[in-house]
Amino acid sequence: MQDKIVVSSFWATVLVVGTLLSPIVTILINRGFDLIAKHLNNKHERFVEFNTRRRQLFEQYLQALADAARATTPEERKNLKLMDLYYMLLPYLPDNMAESFNKCTLAAANGENTVQSQADFQTVIIHIKELLDPQGRKLIYSKQDKKWIWKRPSKVLGYFHKLLSKLK
Repeated sequence: MQDKIVVSSFWATVLVVGTLLSPIVTILINRGFDLIAKHLNNKHERFVEFNTRRRQLFEQYLQALADAARATTPEERKNLKLMDLYYMLLPYLPDNMAESFNKCTLAAANGENTVQSQADFQTVIIHIKELLDPQGRKLIYSKQDKKWIWKRPSKVLGYFHKLLSKLK
């Protein structure tokens, strides 16, 4: 009889401890989830603000390029905000793209209208499209289709193609 009382008191103790601990564990789990969700939300807001600012700067830069193309007198060229916008864009540009932006900006500010300056402008436009693409794709010229196409970079596929080329 005493054994039954001891066993039932043991289970009663387990039940009481479980009843007391379950809300505490639930609160701790919920607070951990809230912290993670808050961190992800802050990270997303910073990402959206960064991309919004970058998009605005690119729009202003393209507007300044258009103003530079319309400027005909040296006085109009002196009042351009093109160089200011170029320097504001520099922190947002990858290193491999900064040189083409520099060439295009200098050509537009000096009023050059050569084949090379047009090619630099097209390169800048391609870079802007790549930077603003939300899927992280790259514009690649397809010699087979004779047009620009979007390609998604993939390390796995690149490795697979290299392996196939070695086997051939």
